[in-house]
Amino acid sequence: MAFIRSQYPITTTSCLVFSPCDFIMLDGVYDGKDSSTMLQIERGDQIRLKLNAGYRALVIEHRLGAWIVADSSQVGTPKAKIKSAARLTFMSTEGQVLRVLVLSVSTNSDNGRHSTLLLPLDDIGYRINYVLIDRELNDVQDQFEELFCAPFFEGAKILMGCGQRKPVENVRIGDVLQTTTNGKVSVEWCGKRLLAATGSNAPIFVEKGEIGNDSSLILSPRSKIFSSGKHPYRRGGQFVSAANLVNGCTVRWLPDQYITHFYIRIKQPSFIIANDSQISTFPAPGVLSLRDLTSCG
Repeated sequence: MAFIRSQYPITTTSCLVFSPCDFIMLDGVYDGKDSSTMLQIERGDQIRLKLNAGYRALVIEHRLGAWIVADSSQVGTPKAKIKSAARLTFMSTEGQVLRVLVLSVSTNSDNGRHSTLLLPLDDIGYRINYVLIDRELNDVQDQFEELFCAPFFEGAKILMGCGQRKPVENVRIGDVLQTTTNGKVSVEWCGKRLLAATGSNAPIFVEKGEIGNDSSLILSPRSKIFSSGKHPYRRGGQFVSAANLVNGCTVRWLPDQYITHFYIRIKQPSFIIANDSQISTFPAPGVLSLRDLTSCG
């Protein structure tokens, strides 16, 4: 389902991606091969990040209704169109979820050829085996576009530049928000859409105090939240997807029939304050997490 307010702004942003050759296949049909065959792997197959793997910055622009590679990008052909072909969900042996968007980048030629890039949506580490548990082909382009917005549900209280809080459903383009890193920032775009509240779109209920929130909060599983280190597997000062904080008790899935997702886009990636918790507008995983990753090989 398309965004209800569909006039997405002309904008430039970046995300950190890997090449399929940065991964190796384990214990499957393609055992020992690199993951250039990523779309052909089956549930139960395993991958691992190579020790010499390194991310690159994919700089993209949104123009005339499409995402294209910017001239300043470290990877991809400038002006080439980008689409999300699939979303793969893996589980590590420690029980951590790793979601990866498979991006298809055209080569700007007439032969229809394209290259593939892998965009992790969660923290990823070396020397960890990840088992494929799901492969999704529907709605993945919308999931790609959501990366550059902060998703919320009705009732979330957003801290405005004036110091007051406003329900997210009342936030409008041009409103000034208070952020934790860039001060007061204007809303560049906002949108909403109705989704089935099941599976990967099911909301997550967070009890008061779990992530610094001063009241209970309902989040999208794709929300990127500041973690104080209270939760298992997390060091203090990291941003992590809400889905990886679920413990079945104080942070739990809240499936329903349908629920409206609200999205906020600001010009500079920063951290929006909702119910006194910090929600990132940086594409996941956070830049800090990937910098940590490159230093541990």
